[in-house]
Amino acid sequence: MTASVVIPILGGTNLAGLHSNIYLAVRMYSRPEYYSPEHYRHLGSAAKQRAAQSTAPGVKEAFKDVARHWLALAERVEWLDSQLRRQQAGKS
Repeated sequence: MTASVVIPILGGTNLAGLHSNIYLAVRMYSRPEYYSPEHYRHLGSAAKQRAAQSTAPGVKEAFKDVARHWLALAERVEWLDSQLRRQQAGKS
């Protein structure tokens, strides 16, 4: 079962003359369906690259923040995977 949610990542921030918020659409999955930690690391790396390419300080910081969150999510998913494997090993 999947559900979609839209999370404002730069709510109310004026991005170098843009007059709209930027939203990040995130698909939420049940436990067996989430993406791998590598997927989230890839998104974090892409956000870091966008930060490096940006010349506007506010946008650069926003992309750095997004990158930190993607990388933290990768760590959390990796931790959850290890807990699940440990739990499954205990049942065997």
